Amino acid sequence: MEAGGAGARIRSKRIERGLSQTELAQRAQISASYLSLIEHDRRPVSGKALARIASALGSDPATLSGGADAQVVKALSRAASRHADAGEAGQAVRFAAEFPDWAQLVVDQSARIAALEAQVAAMGDRMAHDPALSASVHDVLSVATAIRSTAAILAAGEPLEREWQDRFHRNIHEDSRRLASSAQGLAAYLTDGRREDELATPEEEVTAWLAERDHVVRGTEAVDDGLSAAGRAALGRYLQEVRADVAMLDPVVLLDAFQDCGRDPFATVDALEVAPEVVLRSIARLPEAAAGPVGLVECDGAGAVLHRRAVPGFDIPRAGAACALWPIFQVLLSSEHPRRDLVRQAGPDARPMLAYSVARIGRAGGLSAPLTARATMLLMPAPLGQDVAPSVGSSCRMCPLTDCPARRAASIL
Repeated sequence: MEAGGAGARIRSKRIERGLSQTELAQRAQISASYLSLIEHDRRPVSGKALARIASALGSDPATLSGGADAQVVKALSRAASRHADAGEAGQAVRFAAEFPDWAQLVVDQSARIAALEAQVAAMGDRMAHDPALSASVHDVLSVATAIRSTAAILAAGEPLEREWQDRFHRNIHEDSRRLASSAQGLAAYLTDGRREDELATPEEEVTAWLAERDHVVRGTEAVDDGLSAAGRAALGRYLQEVRADVAMLDPVVLLDAFQDCGRDPFATVDALEVAPEVVLRSIARLPEAAAGPVGLVECDGAGAVLHRRAVPGFDIPRAGAACALWPIFQVLLSSEHPRRDLVRQAGPDARPMLAYSVARIGRAGGLSAPLTARATMLLMPAPLGQDVAPSVGSSCRMCPLTDCPARRAASIL
């Protein structure tokens, strides 16, 4: 590892923290004389020692070493998180500093693996929820079953009248042609079918429309003519809800209260005395430059996701059922008690999140009308120093957690 400059950075950080050499050496479990040599750049610092020094100073090894690209070290750490025996953080710094080309190769391969996993997840969702694909597969299986049944009759060896033999042979011939045609259509659909970025549902169209505007809307926007008829109808309903929220809570008033309350959503609810679900939804529509990165998930009583806003570090599936252990589904079970949870998804790119969840139960009509439910979950990156072991996933098919009490389908990972 390149030693030049690392010692000066360590000494500067130690003085900034108000620590003596002896105190820092004790915390880092090294001798004071060795630390003195390191600070004067007379001795190189090992990876393990650098990691302990960085921990004692409340810093990170990449910042102190200066010999490795901090982004590469961070990417290496994410790649290593996939394996329990990958090594210590200091080893990633040393590896990146001494073998930068190999470190970049590892980072690139890790990114490629993540991209392939995302493609597998998309294909899994498509297989499970694409009506056209489901119909094609069903047709292929039905025809294959019919051919097998007819062939089994002919292979039984029992004597058949000529008329019935001809009929069975004709059925096999026609079903074989139908099977070939269905298989070709299925192959063409899988090869040339919907593009990865093509939108399949009105809800996806609305989500994409909002993403183009960073979800900062006020309800007065014009409905885009570029959407499908169903997409325009869905967007119209969404904008109507936005207008109702804005009428109850002015975005400028919300932003001032949110900042005054230290960006605490529930404290903001108490300060404004507005329905909590309105506050959570409105926070998700604030500009990221002012409110920071946030995510949002809303679902109905059946658990179907109504609205989603993605946030880095927490994967929200585009299709299919989400993880049943998300706080938004837990709050549906006890709607009178809002929840604040520290959660982390399983995965190399996941990061700890604070999830603020509320649910509201109501009736569409009188006392004899059925109950309806709607839950809202606001996601915010947890402050530095707050972390938790992975306890939730994105969906069962893409979740590596074992012994999950809520698993409904086997994982493909």
